[in-house]
Amino acid sequence: MIRSRMNGLRRGAHNPTLLNRWEECSALFKIDPTRTSINERVRIAGVKTMLYQYQVFGVWWQLAQSRTSIGGGFLADEMGLGKTLSFLAYIVVERQLSWLWDDIARSEKRMDGRHIPREHANTPGLICPTEDERPHWICCPCSRDNPSSHYGAQRGVRLAVVPQHLVETWMGEWNKHVDVEENSLQMRIIVAHEQTFDKDMSGGYDLRDIRQGANQKYLKAVMPDPRKGPHYAAQSYNGWVKPKFRGIPMEGVERRGIVFGIAVVDECHDDVLGDKGRNAILKDLPSLPRPHIWGLTGTPISHSPRTLEGVLSALAKHAPYRAMDENPDTSKSAWESDEQLRNYTPTKLNNVCTIVEESLRLKRELKGTLQVVDDMLPGFLQTFMIRRTAESTWFNHPLIKLQPHYHTDVFLQHNSTPNINSGFDIRAKYTQDLIATKLAEINKKRADKGDPPLEALSLRAQARLAWHIRILTTLPLLAGNFNQPLGMNFPHLSFLLDETMSLQKDGTRSYYSKRLKQICESSPKLCWLHGFIRRLIKTRDCEGRETNLVIVTNFSPVALVVKLFIELFCLNKQTERKSKVGLILPRTPLRERTNIINAFTDAVDNSGKRKTPKENFQFLVGTTRQIGTGLQLTRANYLVLMEPDVDFSREVQAYCRVHRIGQRNNESWSFRLIDEPAPMGIEDGLVRGERERREEFGRSVEMKSLRGLKGLGVAIGWDEAKEVEDGWRVEMLRVAAEGGC
Repeated sequence: MIRSRMNGLRRGAHNPTLLNRWEECSALFKIDPTRTSINERVRIAGVKTMLYQYQVFGVWWQLAQSRTSIGGGFLADEMGLGKTLSFLAYIVVERQLSWLWDDIARSEKRMDGRHIPREHANTPGLICPTEDERPHWICCPCSRDNPSSHYGAQRGVRLAVVPQHLVETWMGEWNKHVDVEENSLQMRIIVAHEQTFDKDMSGGYDLRDIRQGANQKYLKAVMPDPRKGPHYAAQSYNGWVKPKFRGIPMEGVERRGIVFGIAVVDECHDDVLGDKGRNAILKDLPSLPRPHIWGLTGTPISHSPRTLEGVLSALAKHAPYRAMDENPDTSKSAWESDEQLRNYTPTKLNNVCTIVEESLRLKRELKGTLQVVDDMLPGFLQTFMIRRTAESTWFNHPLIKLQPHYHTDVFLQHNSTPNINSGFDIRAKYTQDLIATKLAEINKKRADKGDPPLEALSLRAQARLAWHIRILTTLPLLAGNFNQPLGMNFPHLSFLLDETMSLQKDGTRSYYSKRLKQICESSPKLCWLHGFIRRLIKTRDCEGRETNLVIVTNFSPVALVVKLFIELFCLNKQTERKSKVGLILPRTPLRERTNIINAFTDAVDNSGKRKTPKENFQFLVGTTRQIGTGLQLTRANYLVLMEPDVDFSREVQAYCRVHRIGQRNNESWSFRLIDEPAPMGIEDGLVRGERERREEFGRSVEMKSLRGLKGLGVAIGWDEAKEVEDGWRVEMLRVAAEGGC
């Protein structure tokens, strides 16, 4: 498989005949390349957290990759393997490298002997005289024997463009991992997101807020090397870098714009097109001096390779142009003049994507999307990406020691009472009309292009149009409303976000609250969840604390009902009901959302005190896009997905909120609730489609091998672990990690 060929352990980048890549990496970080056990860790000055060796190798790969004609790429390790830490460590190492080059220049000017003189730099065997003064730094570039001598300094601001809901997460990761007390490095963070901070009582700004005057002055003072070209001002970035930060005259500071040395987009797979969303920010950056461009993603390819397009377009746009020898007046970019890179242009990627998407749309005989990628995209992926997964090994042992994670699909019998069925029939007819209209529109466009018509939309496309049917599958009582006259007892719900936020605001006066008992009793999923939670609250985690649970759904109405359901029917004490369940919806204010996450994860400040001493959430309920990506939720070791997702990669992202570095419990579990036979065959159809495409999370294990596990007892009862109980069927369990992954 191509994934096994993307770990990067090939011949050395700068000394291919002398050093392999790991030896070159070891020389850079001054570590013994022969010591590669799973217990080995590497300390880097400026990083509080010790890194695994595979993470250090990723840092070296980024350093080397950014100095090639490509100028960046993708860090695409699987979720839970520490991509954010690896990238922060890379930024710190870049800062070390810049400081060392500056110190060499200062030493040469003063002739103080702190570094090897330039005239002796090529002499073999010389060691920097001050190497021992910098423990845990990279080797000094003053000696040509050292790999660092091949890497020039990359100056400028390091820009991280992240989804809005992950701004606080990145700030937390910075505080956790980056040592701002390392005086030589002088690392600091500036946040260009006004909603993150409030003015204090005196009207001033947080020291990290970009609106703070000192931060603006600091950014404006970042200059490129005058020998490499003129100064360029950054454009406006809709809340990331405001127009007012462009060319502001300040005392002692020239009128010049911000210079970006490194730019990264987190969750770069979210924005598919290169000229849209966050990926467009990378493309719009000034090209001089050339920024290093990066994309972070745990799911680089789901059902289409087009998720690579945004970062790839930015890399191509910023490639430097060179004059051609045969015609000095003609210039070509580094990609056009490179024999290998000209095969990997965004245009050629688009052609490959079109073939893959057309094949999937026409339902040709394919062995799953991953097989198509394996056959058609090895060159693209190996050239631009490093990716380590649960199956990857590091010198014949697992990458890291992770506790095993067990996942199972729970199939539940659909509620098929006459009134509910009648309501589903009405909604199904409406949905089929939508699907037919959409199919006609697509076929008209295909006819205009001379392409053959489609016989039907794919099941995933149908599921997207049938989103209201998927909500009613979880909350079937609400389907009966469509078979009743409009009135106070049976409102015609739209399930739109505005309506959900209004119902949340209404509290106990809302329709959901008034009919909550009937809604929950008619839902097989909520009935199963009731028994599961009642058993869960009797347990304790590895540290003797309450066992936390994450519940994820695609739909805001389902999330709101689940919150109300847990508060009213699953908790014993009245005082616990509103203090135990946190709810995060798409329009939950950022500050409230941050407080909920802090209360759920028991987050502490720099003094070790809880950030939210008055709140202690045991249950976190939210939508997939809000809590299913980017968050570290290892305070919990149980996760329930209320329905199958149209995109399997989003499901895996959700499972990996609890199955990742930092999980301290002996086991973690995820459960996916599936209605069968589902209305219009959507839920069980999505699961069948995953199997046909070989989209799997881990490997299968038999139930009998898991008897006695704590999580299995919580799932189906403590008396005896059996496959069938109370009318629901447990699918064969899958293990994502056993003894490390």
